[in-house]
Amino acid sequence: MVFIYFVQENEKYLPLLNPFFSQLAASRTIAITSYVTLIVTLIEVLVQPLSKGQEKIAGQYRDILLNAENLELFPVDRKIAETAAEIRSSYKCRTPDAIQLATAINHGADVFITNDAMLKRYDKITVVVLDDLLPAGKSQLD
Repeated sequence: MVFIYFVQENEKYLPLLNPFFSQLAASRTIAITSYVTLIVTLIEVLVQPLSKGQEKIAGQYRDILLNAENLELFPVDRKIAETAAEIRSSYKCRTPDAIQLATAINHGADVFITNDAMLKRYDKITVVVLDDLLPAGKSQLD
């Protein structure tokens, strides 16, 4: 969701994400994600502009996601698949979330950023939930 909120310039989360993506662009941070998640995100953000014939906006989304500096992309290999299966088995989360967590763990991420509070149960990495960082009174349901 972090990439979708950023690319779609979500007003609620952009103040939280702008510093992260600025740090990413300034080469002080490396983001890790899986190809699977990146492709799913690309599909999600392209639907609306393509349906409205907004090729320029679709191109901007492609550029942000496919050419981001300091974004390391990893395939889902056997180790990640097995770790993801263990995560799903123990924490009963969805496959995409398990893949993301497994990718983060297997490639040494320090923090996992999400907006799924259920993932805070996972204790092998620090899980940061965006809604928890919002000022009081601004929940995901706003």
